[in-house]
Amino acid sequence: MDITKREITKIAREVSRFTARTLRSTGVGTGEMDVLHLIRKNPGITQSEVCRELGLDKGAVARQTGNLEAKGYIERRENPGDRRSRLLYPTPLAEGLKKSKAHVEAAFYQWLLEGLSEEERAEYARMTDILYRRCKAESREGFPEMTERMEKLSRAMVFILLFGVVSLFSDMTHEGASSIRGAYLSLLGASAGTIGFVSGLGEMIGYSMRYVFGKLTDKSKRYWPMTILGYVLDIVAVPALALVGEHGWVAACALLVVQRMGKAIKKPAKDTIMSFAASQEGAGKSFGIQEVLDQIGAFLGPVLLYLVMLGKTEGSTFEVYSTCFAVLAIPGAITLILLLVTRRKFPNPEHFEPAPKEYIPFRMKKEFILYIAGISFFAFGFIDYSLIIMHVSRTCAGLAGSLSETSSLVNSGTLPLLYAGAMLVDAVAALVFGLMYDKKGVKALVWSTIVSAPFAIFVFAAGSVPMLLLGIALWGVGMGAQESILKAAVTNMVPKTSRATGYGIFECSFGVFWFLGSWLLGVLYDVSIPAMVAVSVLSQLAAIPLYLGSDRLRRQGK
Repeated sequence: MDITKREITKIAREVSRFTARTLRSTGVGTGEMDVLHLIRKNPGITQSEVCRELGLDKGAVARQTGNLEAKGYIERRENPGDRRSRLLYPTPLAEGLKKSKAHVEAAFYQWLLEGLSEEERAEYARMTDILYRRCKAESREGFPEMTERMEKLSRAMVFILLFGVVSLFSDMTHEGASSIRGAYLSLLGASAGTIGFVSGLGEMIGYSMRYVFGKLTDKSKRYWPMTILGYVLDIVAVPALALVGEHGWVAACALLVVQRMGKAIKKPAKDTIMSFAASQEGAGKSFGIQEVLDQIGAFLGPVLLYLVMLGKTEGSTFEVYSTCFAVLAIPGAITLILLLVTRRKFPNPEHFEPAPKEYIPFRMKKEFILYIAGISFFAFGFIDYSLIIMHVSRTCAGLAGSLSETSSLVNSGTLPLLYAGAMLVDAVAALVFGLMYDKKGVKALVWSTIVSAPFAIFVFAAGSVPMLLLGIALWGVGMGAQESILKAAVTNMVPKTSRATGYGIFECSFGVFWFLGSWLLGVLYDVSIPAMVAVSVLSQLAAIPLYLGSDRLRRQGK
């Protein structure tokens, strides 16, 4: 992440604008000034060499040198070694312009530094000198380190995109299942409290074990084996749901837990691998791009199930849902094949991020503790989609008979499309807030929370289809933030050598509080929907001051 925000370049640009404006009376444009500066630095240079040094075409250089000669700033002399070319030399008038340009620039920088104390000016001069010497040394060598780094940037982006396609098919599999999971469990005989408990339990087990597997990953450095093992469990558990009996909600719940265990194994290793490449491209942008690809898959999965439901017109609702889970074996198989291809192409993704010059042990700094507290409040209030879709199926869709018992916009046949729409919003929100995070930092977290927190009001309390759709869209914004910028922040807080542990702590805390929140909110749903909505919204908003406090401590270096 560029902590300078290119402000050195921006200052230099403003200096150039002011200098060009001040020297306008000389009749020399900014392009001509660059040519003249090169000639002053290299008296006797040829016009072809000017083209090569400045990367300009022959026509542009011919016009600029002709103008400078006509204005009296340069002169042409014969080239003893080649009668066909002329050598370019600055005239005394050009030397006077040099002094004038230097004077204007010096005056601007003097004005700029007047806002600093004497000690700050001295420290600035010392730091600038260090940077200048480093820059000049790299330039003299032909920019070898920066050339290698830019090539590494390109490979890092290829990795991010390829791994993102793996996530696309993975999300197509398990998010397709998520679009009907709550309704499926309800159809199998599970109550609202049971669905809330099992969903939360699965999340708690999946998230809490991520701390254990994060520690194990940091210790073993076996990033790929952990990722692959987790993907296998995560993917296989989904089509297995097609094999449970018509009243097999217990078996279905067990498979849900197995799937979450797979995610527990893979997530710390996967996020750490991603963070290595993200360090070269910007954490917010990188996780945002991956989330966009994730959510394309999360959109296509429910759409695939919608098409399956349209095509299967015979059989009971249970048989239709079982067929849907069986079809998800196709994107699941593609996921595992692409994962192995990615592993073969990038066997050592940890090489993307330069190794630290010294070992930095992981410590639970106050900023990290406050951040974990903030995401825990957010997780506690963030209602699981299983509870949302169960509410929708009860109030809007009426799952009793067939898949065409109502002609309303929201019916049992369109349930997967609701989730698909939420995933599209998720994708857009992840990229927008990811890019915002790279530029604005914690403000992106604050705004995403403010926007998404009221989703429960519209889903559970508004009482109309348009408000329901708005609520699900806001839920998608929250998911986008959860999967992109919440993770990106960890990359900037935790050193490379302990990052899997940091992600493990992050995921563990998030999961435990998501479980507690899902359980409580599921119970409140049966008791008092307004109370459930209030707890959800207030808990998410309570995360904001903790985000701000964490950011304040980070900037203070605590």
